[in-house]
Amino acid sequence: MKKALFLTFFVGLLIFGSLTPISASAEESKGTNTPALTQVEYYDANNKLVSVESYTEEKQASSTPSTKFFSLAASKKGVSYYDFGKTTFSNYIWVKGGYAFKNPGAMSIELNNRPKQFEVRMYASNKKTYIGKGVAKNASGWVPFDWRSLRKKGSSYTFKLVSAANSGKITVNNGTLEYNVN
Repeated sequence: MKKALFLTFFVGLLIFGSLTPISASAEESKGTNTPALTQVEYYDANNKLVSVESYTEEKQASSTPSTKFFSLAASKKGVSYYDFGKTTFSNYIWVKGGYAFKNPGAMSIELNNRPKQFEVRMYASNKKTYIGKGVAKNASGWVPFDWRSLRKKGSSYTFKLVSAANSGKITVNNGTLEYNVN
C-alpha cells in the first residue's frame, strides 16, 4: 500500500514538475524577440477601407522578399517581374517613371527606415485616374502589397510611392512588382 501511495505521489510530482517549465517558457517567448505585427490597409478611390492584411515584420539580412505572394506566382507561366533599386524621397516617386503594368499582382518593398505612414497609390495607366492605395504605418523591412483586390483583370496601372502623414524622408532599399498575373 505504501508503494502504491509513493508511486502515485511520484508520478504526480513528475507531471506537475513537467508543466512548470512549459508555462515559464511560454511567458519568455512573449518578450522582445517576437516580431512586430504590422498591417497593410487597402482603400478604394473613395477612401473606403476595402481590406486589411496583417503580416509579421522579419529582421532580414538577405535582400530577397519573403512574402507569400511571390512563392504562389513563381510557378505560374507568363508572370513578369519588375525589380527596382534604392531610392530616397520626401514627397513621392513613380515606380519606373510612371510606367503602366498590366494585371499587377503582388509588390514587396524593403523600407530602410520606419516612416510614420508609407503609401503606395495605384492609378490607371493615364496616371490621372486614382484607383486606390495600400497604407503601411510604422513599418520597416519588407512590406508586402497585393493589388488584386483593387485592379480589374486586363487593365494596366501605375504606382506612386508616397511619404504621407508628415513622414519626412523615406528610403526604399529595393522592391519587386509582379505583373501579367491572371
